[in-house]
Amino acid sequence: MSTSRTIICLLRNDLRLHDNEITSEELNVEKNVKLVCTQMKVKVESCWGSTLYHRDDLPFNHISRLPDVYTQFRKVIESQSRVRPVFPTPETLKPIPPGLEEGAIPTAEDLKLTEPVDDSRSAFPCRGGESEALARIKHYFWDTNAVATYKETRNGLIGVDYSTKLAPWLAIGCISPRYIYSQIKSYETQRTANQNTYWVIFELLWRDYFKFVALKYGNQIFHINGLQNKSSPWKKDMKLFNAWKEGRTGVPFVDANMRELAMTGFMSNRGRQNVASFLTKDLGLDWRMGAEWFEYLLVDYDVCSNYGNWLYSAGVGNDPRENRKFNMIKQGLDYDNNGDFVRQWVPELQALRGPDVHTPWTLSAAALSHAQVSLGETYPVPIVIAPEWSRHVGKNSLEGLQGLHIEGKRVCLTPPNSTGTEASIFIFLKAKVASDWRTVAEEMGFSYLEITNYETFKNPTDLILNNWPAQDSEASVGKLLFILTKVERRDVVEELRALIDADVTKYLEKKKEYPPVQVDVVDSCVPRTPERVGITLEDDPDGSPELFDAFICYCQSDFNFVHEMIRELEQTEFKLKLCVFDRDVLPGSCVWTITSELIERR
Repeated sequence: MSTSRTIICLLRNDLRLHDNEITSEELNVEKNVKLVCTQMKVKVESCWGSTLYHRDDLPFNHISRLPDVYTQFRKVIESQSRVRPVFPTPETLKPIPPGLEEGAIPTAEDLKLTEPVDDSRSAFPCRGGESEALARIKHYFWDTNAVATYKETRNGLIGVDYSTKLAPWLAIGCISPRYIYSQIKSYETQRTANQNTYWVIFELLWRDYFKFVALKYGNQIFHINGLQNKSSPWKKDMKLFNAWKEGRTGVPFVDANMRELAMTGFMSNRGRQNVASFLTKDLGLDWRMGAEWFEYLLVDYDVCSNYGNWLYSAGVGNDPRENRKFNMIKQGLDYDNNGDFVRQWVPELQALRGPDVHTPWTLSAAALSHAQVSLGETYPVPIVIAPEWSRHVGKNSLEGLQGLHIEGKRVCLTPPNSTGTEASIFIFLKAKVASDWRTVAEEMGFSYLEITNYETFKNPTDLILNNWPAQDSEASVGKLLFILTKVERRDVVEELRALIDADVTKYLEKKKEYPPVQVDVVDSCVPRTPERVGITLEDDPDGSPELFDAFICYCQSDFNFVHEMIRELEQTEFKLKLCVFDRDVLPGSCVWTITSELIERR
């Protein structure tokens, strides 16, 4: 607890401490203040004033009964408790005791600090103090009616009025949550009451909840295993951490948010959730490193809210969902679809137009050159590429490819829905990849014994790449690049990108020249039956031929692919009738073994 978080009122020989703290460092400061007061024979009175709902009004017999899920807490508190009314502002105050000089307020220079630098891009160009806080409420509530659309705009990234921006004043005690609540109720009575106005109260309840969670768990909120005592293999890689904190991850949406924080001390709620997820889930770094960086920079830092949110993001706090992870590309496209926020804080990407700015590593060399972007020089190569990002990038990008196998010394990448080897794209892996093959194998999920066995072969790299798809159903090009990036073989990743980009272009051009062969009629020699039996062991020589729209022939290893193909075909506007066979079965055979069902769309 910094002294700015404690409001001290010295009236004659009385000292009143507001905003009682509940975590160890803050309690120690409060304890030392009381000790000095005792030595000076000053009476100390403490009162709870930091939460919307008073601690004594909680509908639980003991703080240990506080629910570990926010929704349960909210429902109980809203139905069984009440918000105390605010005290009226006194018209006059008692004079300062005789002989007491208030002294001069120290300047930043006196405290050996530099004056803050204003940034015109800031979403929080505000100043401290109660007068500023009251002016903000007047502006956001009464002058602009922005509070009436709060829930709809709160995930914004640019501008002053997409959210209340009251957290900094709440954090240092310039304004109380109860006063905000009273203003909301007045606004609902005089103007309008809707889900947006309620949502301000909803967020104040989150702030209360984290305060009471800290009261329940104490210093456990600072422990690496969190509230769940859940052990995870957190890393403390300073190279990755520095890239994250400095906004040099190569992932524009993350970098833009981290740069905004560094330059202004502020970051949107949407941004905080994303950069926290990226640090903990994509980089696997110790969540406390991120929490401490936020503590160092945030102008609205609140110990309980900060650590409560980081516990939540890391999956060791009050989150009922397992493995919650944000997809950086999807989030960027959802909340900054045109890329304006990224371009505002990452000027080196300003010439990339539209949503492409979120994934510069997927663009062609020509597109990057036109925008004067050189990955690894003017802007970093991504320090990590998560496989799930591929679902939200352009169709011509590398991550849009699926399927991987080895042919000699080549990695074969097969685009989705391809039906033959003519659609395959080949890239060459250089020999130096082999030097890290054991690390790659571990990341792919091979066991120690399997890796030891591969050591006896002349080229273990080819073997692990060849066997990986059979072991991992999620094996894909995107995941391969993710693994190579994770083991810090970005040199290989970069060498592959140029080759793949060129091959994708060739494939798309070739696809236009040679459209897929369409089989108009296939004679299955299988009679129709009223029961529509799905599995037939052999033909009926007297049966009539049946006509199909498409004939799919597959081998056992392609089974999952065939199912995916069927799902895709069934979602088209065409009503197709498919015949799916084992690959040993060929059209025109007299006796067939049909191992999968006939699929009809009528």
